Amino acid sequence: MKLSARQIAGYAKSLNIDDIRFARADGDVSLLRGGRVPLSSYLGTAKCMIALFKSYLPASGASAGKMAVSPYYIASNAAYHAANELVRHINGSGGHAVRVSDISVREAALRTGGFIGGNGFYYHDDLGSFVCIQIILTDAAEPIEYRKGESRCLHCGRCAKACPSGAVPDIGSCLRAHINGLVPERLRADVYQLFGCERCQSACPLNSPERSAPVEADLTELLRGTATERLKALVGANTARRTRLQSQAALYAGAVRARESAAILDELSRSSVEPVKTHAAWALERIKNDKA
Repeated sequence: MKLSARQIAGYAKSLNIDDIRFARADGDVSLLRGGRVPLSSYLGTAKCMIALFKSYLPASGASAGKMAVSPYYIASNAAYHAANELVRHINGSGGHAVRVSDISVREAALRTGGFIGGNGFYYHDDLGSFVCIQIILTDAAEPIEYRKGESRCLHCGRCAKACPSGAVPDIGSCLRAHINGLVPERLRADVYQLFGCERCQSACPLNSPERSAPVEADLTELLRGTATERLKALVGANTARRTRLQSQAALYAGAVRARESAAILDELSRSSVEPVKTHAAWALERIKNDKA
């Protein structure tokens, strides 16, 4: 027997999803790689698009010798696993469901209300832009018609002023877009946490001013590569890669001029792969200049 929408929503809540909405699954949607695709191409019998929303709060600063982990990536990993579990639950209960990952989830989420802010992020009616979104297509529930969301963006410019990379409104230039490779030198000192940047969202008056306690990783362990396995459990194996962690930790060590990291940075600058090598050399130079 197929599950009802109420049962699906209840199960999603048990997986620590903060909001679940059931929208139309007709028409097409933008692909991340460009172009558009009919939603029916993922599941021909789907009549409902489920949008799962997992909220988070930006973290306060890390303590000395530590580096905070972006709470977005922790929440995103949790939402990913919750969505996969919900798909298994629906399929195991007589329905059909599939998680869709290669589309613009922001565009898809607009079918449930909300709006895109001046910073390029999706804003949930109640949760603001501090949300991770997962999209599931299914034939096990009926869609709900949501009223088209009206933009509440104040156009105050605070997001643009807070952004170090000039990515407002061009979200493609966000520090997040550079963080997995060689970060431009002008942005290196702006790295303040692992994996991402929430500055524009934190500055937005439509978002909550609350901050969460940081989930921290030891800076020395990050540079040595010994924190990798623990972080995989938090943010996923694809995100927590050893060289990525070392690369970002090197930038952070340079940004805060962590003198205690100089010896490790010197080692990485002479023996490691890119972009770790370049980032470590940059950080070491900043520390040396600070001493001078």
